[in-house]
Amino acid sequence: MADITNSKVYLNQTNAVTINDGAATFTIPNFGDDDEFVIVIDNQDEQAAALNILADNAIGNGKGIGDIRVVAAAGTRKAIAVESYRFKTATSKIECSITDDDGSAYSGTIADVKIIVYRRMFHES
Repeated sequence: MADITNSKVYLNQTNAVTINDGAATFTIPNFGDDDEFVIVIDNQDEQAAALNILADNAIGNGKGIGDIRVVAAAGTRKAIAVESYRFKTATSKIECSITDDDGSAYSGTIADVKIIVYRRMFHES
């Protein structure tokens, strides 16, 4: 799985964010400590897409709780705030996938499903 690029959004500042093309599977690198971050799925495709935050390889309590699925209809955006410790693997990454709503392989144009990941920061360090 390839890493996507995370963004940091600083409080009371204008911030640039990285918009990543979707992929069948990808990982979100951890920002550092156990933290909370936001994942935005911007579905620019013509069919629904599901972002799956996977708990299968999690070392925290997420494995017992299960995956989270966020479905974005065609032409819509959805966001979810995530606690990294629930999904973090032994390599400190979060594993994700994009599928059809029923969990099968995505049948649309996966590069048209954009992913933005950011963490709100209080000050630049």
